[in-house]
Amino acid sequence: MTILLIVENDTFAATFMKSSLEQLDYSSVHIAEDASTAMHLFRQIRPEACLLDIELGSGPNGIDLARAMRKIDSKVGITFLTSIQDPRLINLKGLQLPLGSKYLAKKSVVGTKQVSEIIAESIEMAALGTQADLTEVKSDLKLTDGQFELVRMIAEGHSNREIASQKVMTVKSTENAIARLAKRLKITDTSSSSQRVLITKRYFELIGKV
Repeated sequence: MTILLIVENDTFAATFMKSSLEQLDYSSVHIAEDASTAMHLFRQIRPEACLLDIELGSGPNGIDLARAMRKIDSKVGITFLTSIQDPRLINLKGLQLPLGSKYLAKKSVVGTKQVSEIIAESIEMAALGTQADLTEVKSDLKLTDGQFELVRMIAEGHSNREIASQKVMTVKSTENAIARLAKRLKITDTSSSSQRVLITKRYFELIGKV
């Protein structure tokens, strides 16, 4: 029987997941809606696994929280359950998840049993000392690492000239790269300004903001 801590700032989603998982092999399921409450509960109940959203409102996010938990207990299984369809859509320092962790996009979840199986895998990974890599995350987005960076930069409002400077490219090469990105995202409008708007809209859809 597994003790589980769910960290999710959507009360309805957290309560539904708690109720669903309690029907499986979990002896105790606890909920925290922010990082501070989560760390207090973590020290108190010492869960065998944590199910974390990445975006937790103001303050530390789920990645920060997981790293803090790892310093206390390197063997706790960590699963990220998030609206962000691919971790490369957010600007992380490097592409490594904390030790013994899994990544699951909410859109890809087909049932509570699947979530439970992923949590079990995270516990096993932590016990074995296996290091997960974000590049191993299964994603339907057929983008290169460079294209993930480009879509982020466009969504952040960087101009073509700023992107060209940061990526050490010509402005023309940047324009061509954006056109290829738009095609990969199945954006058919060929207007440069429209492409940027539509890419930005698509980005916010992909991170669950629309």
